[in-house]
Amino acid sequence: MLLASSCATPENKEQELKVFLTEWSAALTSRDESMPRFYDPRFAFPTTIFNEAVVLSYSFDLEHATMLSNTDNDNLQVTVPFQLTYPDNTVEDDSINLTIAKTDKGFLILEMSQELALKLKAYNLRQNSTEYAELTLQYDSILGGIRSWANALRKHYDSVVFYTEVENQILFYVVKGSWEYPYPYDGQKQRDGGNYKMGVVTAENRVIIPVVYSKIYNPDGSFNGMIEVEIDGVRGLYRISGEIFLPAEFDGIYPTTIPNAFAQVKKGDNYGWVDNNGKVYFDPASHENKKLFLSPLESNAVLDWEFNYPGPVKLLINPYENTEQVTGVIIYPSFVRDFGITTIANPDVMVEMNQFGMGMTNTEIKFEKVETISDKFFGLVAFFMEAGADARGYHTSKNDLLVVDKRMNLLGHQEYLTADYGNQDPCGGESPSYRTIEPGLYESHDGNGLYAYYKITADGAVEHLKTNRKFNFTRFAKIDESYFDRCRYEQIDYRESNGANLVLIKGLSAEELDIMRNEIFAEYGLIFKTDKWKTYFETKPWYNPQYDNVDEFLTETDKVNIKFILEYKQLHKDMQVQRDSISYGWAG
Repeated sequence: MLLASSCATPENKEQELKVFLTEWSAALTSRDESMPRFYDPRFAFPTTIFNEAVVLSYSFDLEHATMLSNTDNDNLQVTVPFQLTYPDNTVEDDSINLTIAKTDKGFLILEMSQELALKLKAYNLRQNSTEYAELTLQYDSILGGIRSWANALRKHYDSVVFYTEVENQILFYVVKGSWEYPYPYDGQKQRDGGNYKMGVVTAENRVIIPVVYSKIYNPDGSFNGMIEVEIDGVRGLYRISGEIFLPAEFDGIYPTTIPNAFAQVKKGDNYGWVDNNGKVYFDPASHENKKLFLSPLESNAVLDWEFNYPGPVKLLINPYENTEQVTGVIIYPSFVRDFGITTIANPDVMVEMNQFGMGMTNTEIKFEKVETISDKFFGLVAFFMEAGADARGYHTSKNDLLVVDKRMNLLGHQEYLTADYGNQDPCGGESPSYRTIEPGLYESHDGNGLYAYYKITADGAVEHLKTNRKFNFTRFAKIDESYFDRCRYEQIDYRESNGANLVLIKGLSAEELDIMRNEIFAEYGLIFKTDKWKTYFETKPWYNPQYDNVDEFLTETDKVNIKFILEYKQLHKDMQVQRDSISYGWAG
């Protein structure tokens, strides 16, 4: 007997239910992707039953299913036994309970108990308790509801690409046109848009932002309570509640700390400000603080710009992600990404539903220094930090050197003026650093005794300055003792050193100081009189002896450094260079 009924049920209804359950069980065991058709749209189908049924198999015993009618409504309570088979061929019996409604179009499952999903999840996680499985089921339920809403919205739009929760409501980013994911994380170039238009709606399809924009940023990412939009390169703001705050007609919308001003805006060559009601002013008489009418570079307002996560920004999530792998997306605010110091978006932000705890966990972006280089452009140093969780956890940071004109156009960019990857530092943790030697000339120190120099050229490009000198700092900087005291290291053959693979060096020998001083003269082509230095420099392919005296070629920096090296050598003539052999391993 298929159904043992404890209440009288019409024969045709029982037969229809038999057919329904047969089709349902076949679809479930075959992991049919159209499985949600058997369920009420409001029910969150537990995808765990699909995702975890890789090693184990299960079957339903419909012949011994039982049915009970609910006296309060027309719903049916059905109990279906199932059998779970483990890899060692042992079996386990249990059952699940279904609440089923009869509709004009047939039957729909309103609720389903989770015994099967829990057993599958618990086995594959190899744990004795079901706590982890229950948590995943909870997330499955959340995402299942999200998918149901997204599927309903797809009747009105070509794609539903993101969802986010803001002020206790779910917002969906919807698309009309040919959606192509613009933010890959695999080294491919990220894009600002494509052959589509975007908008934002609620689960009930109430329009928050019309589907007319080429790009829509994260809620609260640029300004609290706002969503930034973009079309044809101009920007605007919507309130999260759905009202337009600023029409999309501005070349830039910038944060400001000036009292009584919500934001600074740029339109063409003009700068102005916005009050808390969204009214825009470009007349300098409209605000007592005249910085609002200058470029943020001229006023140094750019130094107040900052983006942090965690912070108010709401992550965007793909509604069709797998529960265990779900990650969020941050589309960096326009005032950050215009300078190109990072990718357009980070599509790998860890969220609570990521069971593996993988992805970016926090980031910081700010601007540390702005200098006037000429009446045409400025030098701007940006800071970017990112940390996250992978097999070990990671932390990276960098400074970028940017050349920007008054109109906020990026002219030159030296990425990684400094960079710190949080590891690989045998010298014990001296952080990479930079300094300005003079306006437009920057020194970078990598934390391991190596220096690099960058100059902003007359046309706004960034030139990496080169020299033939081994001790390159003597060419560009007026040196002091700090250049001599820093740790450096050399790699050695561990097979010849009892397992050591590095030698750490602190200080400079008298011989090195002599090389440092004489290579200044050699670079200008001095003909050395002593055999020692003739022999030494003749091995250098760049050395071209031409002059008996090169004093006329020496720069003021050269002269200062030659004098300092001689004085330092005399003062420290008895100094000992510290050399320590160590065994060191790099993470990677």
